[in-house]
Amino acid sequence: MPSPEINDFTDKVVKHIKFFYDRDSVKQELTEHMEDMIDDYAMEGMSEAEAVSMALINMGEADEIGRELNAAHNPVLGTIWLTARTVAVVIVIAAAISIVSNGINAVQNIFGEYDNTHSEKANIVYSVEVGEKFILDDMRLVIDEVIYYDDGELEVRYRTWDKLFSDSIYWTFELGRNCFYDENGNTYLGGGGFSGGGPINRHQTYFVDFPSDAEKLIVDYDYQGRSIYCEIPLGEGSVYEADK
Repeated sequence: MPSPEINDFTDKVVKHIKFFYDRDSVKQELTEHMEDMIDDYAMEGMSEAEAVSMALINMGEADEIGRELNAAHNPVLGTIWLTARTVAVVIVIAAAISIVSNGINAVQNIFGEYDNTHSEKANIVYSVEVGEKFILDDMRLVIDEVIYYDDGELEVRYRTWDKLFSDSIYWTFELGRNCFYDENGNTYLGGGGFSGGGPINRHQTYFVDFPSDAEKLIVDYDYQGRSIYCEIPLGEGSVYEADK
């Protein structure tokens, strides 16, 4: 449950949004982003109160953020989206670490979505929500989801971004397909890509002819002291228990 300070901040932001249908989703996105910031600060040794205070400082002025979001969530366009039953991608702020310098493009990047093109040509058989988090130097990595399609392809979705205020040299990162295998040690041909254009990179890796009866997807990355390892259960009804 968010702290009273976070709740007060998000309430002050969303009161500026005239398109009421978007207020709840914006408030949720803001809260989740600020809680991620607080987690980062806590890992650096700050107390909970200090972490909350620092997150509020770096978010900026609630009224200014609210006005920016109100402009992005146009009531007329919102009504059109609802009428056409189109999912409105919530363009929220969170990247207001520096809203003036990063602008609206960074906001869209942070609260963007994965490319769902593949689901337009194949049906989803099952998906597993993962949510496993890793730290590699100053980079954060979250494995979000594994999706299996009826054309035999398995998709892995994960995000990467640099820690706040990191002064490390930027390095491009991607989990190669040789980092993934099933419970029998089999690897599969595949490919993928990622979208960036802002502080967060969204990666999508696909594996072709992945067996429908595979029980696990193992993620195993180890390079120069940087390591990632987790075992993700596969199949309909599978639930992943992320280490907290």
